[in-house]
Amino acid sequence: LASCAAGSDAERTPGTIAAAVRGISFSGLTGQVTLSEEDGSRQEASVLLYNVRTLAQGTEAQELVRVGAFVDGAWRVERNLTYAGGAATPPVAPTEHVLRVRVLGEWWDEVGTPFPGRARSDGNDLVMVAIALAVRDFNARNGTYVAAFGSAETRACGITLLPEYRHTGWSAPRALSEAVGEGVDAVLGPVYSSQAEASGHGLGLTGTPQVTVWTSGASLSNVDELPSLVRNYPSTLQYASTFVQWLHFNGWTQAGMLVDASDFGTAYSEAMVSAATALGINVVIASFADQGEQEQQLDSLRAAVGQLAARDMRIVLAPVSSASLPGIAQFGREFGLFSDAHHWVFYNSFPISTIEKMEPAELRAAFDGAAYIQALGGKIGHGPFEAFRSHWTSGAFSPEDVNALLPSIGHIEDSYFGDNFNDITAFAYDAVATLGLGACTRPMDVLGHPEFGRAWWSSLAPFEGVSGSPEVIFDDNGDRHISGLAFALRRITVAPAAGAGAPSPPAHPIAALLTSGSWETIPGQAFVFTDGTTTPPADRAPPTVAGSRGKGDSSPSGSGGGAGEALATSPGLSSDVVMALLYAAVALVGFAIAVAVVLRVRRARLRWFEALAAEHEVQQREEERIVEAARFMAHLRAPMCLVRLDDFTAHGKLLLHEVVRDRGQLHVLDTYEEVLAFTADTEVIFVSHQWLGSSEPDPHDVHYTAMKGACHRIANDLGKNPQEVYVWVDYLSIPQRCEGLKLLSIQSLALYAATASTFLVVAPESVHADTGAVCNLDTYKARGWCRLENWAAILRINELARVYVVSSGDGAELHNLESDPEYESLWWSTAVRVFDGQFTVEEDKALLVNTILGLWIFSLKRQSHASQRVLEVIGNEREGVFPKRWCGKLVDTADGMLALRPGKPNEREQRADNESARAGILRTRVATSHPLPGVQRTRMVTSAAASSGGQRSQVAPKLVRRSTTTTLRVRRLVAYRPLMSALHLADGWEARATTMRGQGHDPPRQRRPRSHLRATWSQLSRRRKMSRTSSASSSKPASSRP
Repeated sequence: LASCAAGSDAERTPGTIAAAVRGISFSGLTGQVTLSEEDGSRQEASVLLYNVRTLAQGTEAQELVRVGAFVDGAWRVERNLTYAGGAATPPVAPTEHVLRVRVLGEWWDEVGTPFPGRARSDGNDLVMVAIALAVRDFNARNGTYVAAFGSAETRACGITLLPEYRHTGWSAPRALSEAVGEGVDAVLGPVYSSQAEASGHGLGLTGTPQVTVWTSGASLSNVDELPSLVRNYPSTLQYASTFVQWLHFNGWTQAGMLVDASDFGTAYSEAMVSAATALGINVVIASFADQGEQEQQLDSLRAAVGQLAARDMRIVLAPVSSASLPGIAQFGREFGLFSDAHHWVFYNSFPISTIEKMEPAELRAAFDGAAYIQALGGKIGHGPFEAFRSHWTSGAFSPEDVNALLPSIGHIEDSYFGDNFNDITAFAYDAVATLGLGACTRPMDVLGHPEFGRAWWSSLAPFEGVSGSPEVIFDDNGDRHISGLAFALRRITVAPAAGAGAPSPPAHPIAALLTSGSWETIPGQAFVFTDGTTTPPADRAPPTVAGSRGKGDSSPSGSGGGAGEALATSPGLSSDVVMALLYAAVALVGFAIAVAVVLRVRRARLRWFEALAAEHEVQQREEERIVEAARFMAHLRAPMCLVRLDDFTAHGKLLLHEVVRDRGQLHVLDTYEEVLAFTADTEVIFVSHQWLGSSEPDPHDVHYTAMKGACHRIANDLGKNPQEVYVWVDYLSIPQRCEGLKLLSIQSLALYAATASTFLVVAPESVHADTGAVCNLDTYKARGWCRLENWAAILRINELARVYVVSSGDGAELHNLESDPEYESLWWSTAVRVFDGQFTVEEDKALLVNTILGLWIFSLKRQSHASQRVLEVIGNEREGVFPKRWCGKLVDTADGMLALRPGKPNEREQRADNESARAGILRTRVATSHPLPGVQRTRMVTSAAASSGGQRSQVAPKLVRRSTTTTLRVRRLVAYRPLMSALHLADGWEARATTMRGQGHDPPRQRRPRSHLRATWSQLSRRRKMSRTSSASSSKPASSRP
């Protein structure tokens, strides 16, 4: 059209055509075309907007639906516009954040054999593969199995999970070391309760979220000790509830329980008794040993089974491991506990295939008809679970997607998916969902702070997961709520022996399901008990029926006269008879009152005994804590990191620990023995100072200059060059970025100071960078942490000869506490009053109690002049040094254990004898004639049965009183020997304390032999014996003694 409008051929040129194009307008195939007068560009174009929609789920057929157009420079929506997932509102642009997840498990051998070469039924590798599938779906926001993955809220959170798989080696310490460290934002696993508890303590300190997959231990429900741990698998209490609900469902009111005597078995027993008591069911516990020689274990198991048979327990609950099954079958058949009148209930602590493979066939047949409770990965018919199981068994999952997230050693083969499906994979998938969805509810600006993971599941809304029945929901303890779990009850069906000719029964059919906390039978699949019927057996033997009276005995008279008539026609009662009846009534009332008084007195005595027992337990816990405090001063919580003096000088300022570490300039001592060996031959200067900033210790290098000058002067006085001297300074010797390692290092602070050769106090006149306050020697002495370092140093360094104070900015004014009385007050007046010092966080004082107790014990133990001065200061200011708010009675308990506190040892000894005697009587009375109600009663019966092979102990209280002295001595031996062992372990201090490089010190002492422990115990025993003898002699004439 423009060419035609440009004129004739002679007039038509590129310029005339271009001019004709501008402003042209016509109706074309794309709508009205109008070109600009200025540059000839299209003024309006019909730009349309379509939705691509799938016609049917599971098909590739799609259609385009026009929903809008671009008109007059703006979009105009013509129909309902939908976004991904069918949302009517547009998604919010996410803020991308990578959450680094440490996955802990046992999924390859130590030699590096990947799990595809192992048995395909190994649940550990199934867990790891399921975790990889869930991470893939969460990152892709694929809501096929967990619909919340595709929600608008999850898409907007912008979190991507980055898994890192680690092998924990079936070791709790290794699980802790793998879980705690830099670069870990969250943890999945491990799969065993002991490892989860160990790692959970460390992760709780740093506030790192942790989700376990396959753990059921009762101790994991302690939210106070494990504040960031969530359990995605049923707990011991929930499993116990399923057992008790099965008893309640069948109308049973009593049952026996066979369990091992491990921590796991004890926790199961307590949970079972608690749940049964709530429903009025009596459970008798019979426990057996699971450790020791095999013959001893079998004897213990036989005694426990015999105890249940003696109590005629018809219903037996057995949460046991597969190792106990052969013995249970053998002894149960021996005592007749596998008859048609009995019913056994197991749970999935072992696979049913263990019974199928048991030989001989007689043992295997004993379990036919028993019940087997297992946790289901999802409720039968639950859509997400059925879809997940179907895709797994059909091989629809892609191994390539999984291998992209697994390390090379864990890559799976192409034929991995199939009949190896296990319900645990559903719990593993939901563990990732719990972590991902929970992280989306937490503010990312507090990631890495302890508050990030503390009870982090409380903000997580219930969601429909693979294992949800119907929803995944957690309680206040971080455990899966039983309302969202599903359990199945199977009937163990043992195939007949080969050659019997009978058809094989169906494999362990499901007869009942537990959802929402109660059992429901499956229509047409009632549970068939051992006798072949669906009627539950009686839980006790039927009562004996006595002979009936004849018809003539039913009435006292055969004449038809009523009793009223007989009484009316009888003659009057004589006065003697009336008096006799009156006396009898008075006697009965008096007897009833006497019985009531006796019962009330017995109950009062029992409560008194319980109070004494509680007091005794408190004292025992205090003694155990004293022993732990003594060990606290002989075990490093974190390695001791030192830097050579020449490297320290070259730094030019106080550098961060991680910077010095990356330079390779740290000398790391991992154990207490390594520290003692190193400091015996090498000069180590411990530098103590007050921080001059809130986030940086020395912003203007005031302290660094003083440290450098003082350390070089000390090295010159000792005749050492800078390459032979090492320095410890908090900022470069303690990790600063990893909160977990930082806390462990702070707990070892006193031990660092106590093992150094020289103690240097740096306190020149300076100004705090943030507050503007003046910082000097006085403010240094007021700091609680500085006082702790001073006290610890005096235990290691002989007297005050190796304690220095630098008060000038260049380190020139160096004062020795032994030769300078003015500065000697730094130690004596303030060092021991740690709790009176200033702390930025007041609650830090609670962390120092064990350390202070350890320092006090070793102050008593050492015989140096400095220790005597410490005792004098503490003797005058005891309440100030050991305030009751933080230390309670622990110091008095330590004094009593060491028998060194000034006072009246005979009076204290007598009081301990009386308390132990009362506690001994209590133990015997409770175990015999005065069982406690509820759970405690069951524990006592169990303990007595286990100790006597099924027979209850009947020790007379009189014998206990006579053996009080022996009992007390045994208790003291148990309390004293660990304490003396801890003191003996720390004798390395004395053996190396005299090897200082100064002048005038005693020659080094050799470490005392182990026989010193026995000698010390003998001396203490003789001292107490002489004390008691002298006391008795002064109160009794000699002739009255035998």
